[in-house]
Amino acid sequence: MSRHRSWRGRRTAQTGDPATEGRPSDEALDHSLAQAGSEIGSYPDWLGAPPSEDAHVARLDVPLAVMLMLGESPWQRIDGMGLARQALEAPVTGDRRRDLSGEERFMLANGRAWCLAVHADLAPQGRRDDPIVITDADRYATEALAIGPDNPQALTTRALIALRRGRSDQAVEWAGRAVRSFGGLADAEGTGRVHGPAVLAVVTLALARAGSGDRDTARTLGEAARAVRIGLDIDATAFGALMAELSDAVGGTV
Repeated sequence: MSRHRSWRGRRTAQTGDPATEGRPSDEALDHSLAQAGSEIGSYPDWLGAPPSEDAHVARLDVPLAVMLMLGESPWQRIDGMGLARQALEAPVTGDRRRDLSGEERFMLANGRAWCLAVHADLAPQGRRDDPIVITDADRYATEALAIGPDNPQALTTRALIALRRGRSDQAVEWAGRAVRSFGGLADAEGTGRVHGPAVLAVVTLALARAGSGDRDTARTLGEAARAVRIGLDIDATAFGALMAELSDAVGGTV
């Protein structure tokens, strides 16, 4: 046994050994591993232990909140808006498995603001222009615009909020910007993903025109929006509510 150990010692001590030639030193390996570990530490550990059950995971609320805010029932929309608010107000932990991304934060903030402006679910008297509700909608719309200043969906929401405040001229300006921006997105993307939100922008522009007294243009825009609507690509509940409002504004079914 002692002869075997001494033979191994002599072999590893030799210079130019093919088995060790070209290998980095132990110090170099330690440095490389430490550097790799620091780089890996900068990424979220997606395969690591799941977040504590006691901690709220904001990202888990996003799909359900978005789905509920598109619901037909007021109670669905109220639940969705509540989830959106809970996720948006969750403390930032620095863990990207828990925290909202910028896109998710935009979806929830704009979605809640849009839902508040379209429907009167949270208004005590059922008024779409309830000042408390519109102030809340404006707060979330402002957050959405801060994330996506040129996002046409945020511009559409801003237009509807201006209309609820009786500022028809501002609403026409915001909605016009949204429609033009949607046109640019459609050309750039080459897909129909923006079709539904763009139709809602046109309906919002029609409402703004009606609010400013231009009923003929409002009616024409509403009829155009209905003609190009595709059922599976739109917030059907919001479309129905806004079109009914437009019919009342122009004095006849659109």
